[in-house]
Amino acid sequence: MYCKNCGVHVDGIYDVCPLCKSPLEGEPAERPLYPEKHIRKIGHPVTFSSVYLIVALVVNVICIAVNLTVARKYLWCVFALILTLYGYFTLKTTVFYKGPNGAKVFSQTLMLSVIFITAQYIFKTKEWCFAYAMPVTVISSLALHLVFVGAFRKRKGKSFFRYMWMTCLLGIVPAAAVMAGACTEIILPMVAFGISMITLIFLVAFTGRTIYNEIKKKTHI
Repeated sequence: MYCKNCGVHVDGIYDVCPLCKSPLEGEPAERPLYPEKHIRKIGHPVTFSSVYLIVALVVNVICIAVNLTVARKYLWCVFALILTLYGYFTLKTTVFYKGPNGAKVFSQTLMLSVIFITAQYIFKTKEWCFAYAMPVTVISSLALHLVFVGAFRKRKGKSFFRYMWMTCLLGIVPAAAVMAGACTEIILPMVAFGISMITLIFLVAFTGRTIYNEIKKKTHI
């Protein structure tokens, strides 16, 4: 469009000149002054954890079918289910988890303990879980916590203390199994119990207030 009075070209859909209000000559522009806005749609991303979960479900269905039709001596499909769940929660709480390292160590300790106990009762093995597996796991976990505390020190090191408390409580389980008669081997369970109790005493004596403040902060009491 062109305005003879002003001698200018006018872009856009106008009938009169925006400057002098005189009629414009020529055909009106068919396109708008500004192009249409295109909104890019982003769908939900397919994560590795989601793919793993789908594959794990398929594998577990196959394991259940084989276990119930061919190999019926043990319900090993339950153990297979727990292993795949362990893999899934490892991805969620350890590999892709951006939280504190203490939480990762404790979650691994807890999940491994559950796997050991389940395996012992499914395969009816003799007390290896409480006699060897759990004590070694608890001792290793406490040692790893101490390494992290020494490495991070000060502020970041304090976040490990509450997870050390919970790990110490897991150290009581093998000793409780010995007292209940579920385990006859007493060396490693008692060693794990002793280390857990000594660690717990030091935590109460030197970091009790810190742990109380951490729990209060998390629970909003």
